[in-house]
Amino acid sequence: ENGVHDLCEGLRENRTLSTLHVYGNRIADSGAISIAQTLKKHPTIKDLSLVRNDITDDSCDALGAMLKVNYTLERLVLSENDITDVGIEHILHALANVNDSLKELDLRRNCLTDRCIDDVVQMLQHNRTLTYLDVRDNKLSKGGKNRIEEAAQDNDVLTDLYL
Repeated sequence: ENGVHDLCEGLRENRTLSTLHVYGNRIADSGAISIAQTLKKHPTIKDLSLVRNDITDDSCDALGAMLKVNYTLERLVLSENDITDVGIEHILHALANVNDSLKELDLRRNCLTDRCIDDVVQMLQHNRTLTYLDVRDNKLSKGGKNRIEEAAQDNDVLTDLYL
């Protein structure tokens, strides 16, 4: 936790860093929340990857809140975590209703099920900046994947969809 605290302090001072990849450091929700809160006030990062960090739904409210005010972030990778339908709702709502900068969202290998399909579809109906969406290796049914694919066909911006 001290490492994430020091990292966030550095992000507050640094105005040039544009990529932050925190891979497999098990920063957990407290670390993800600290990073999200820092990026709300100091939005220099364009590419944020938090792969395999034991992140759960508890961080998603903070990540969604960050996406509502951060117009710099273009790529968000949250793969190989423990995010469920409950948590992803916060992120998808921010992308559907407010955020117009994120271009890539990677949610591979989380715990998403068909219960999040309505939120994914709504996001695809309203978001006009996301070009890449990856939801592979979740618990989505063939019917759920078909609904996402249908919504993606009506989205003229999304070019890369991985189900």
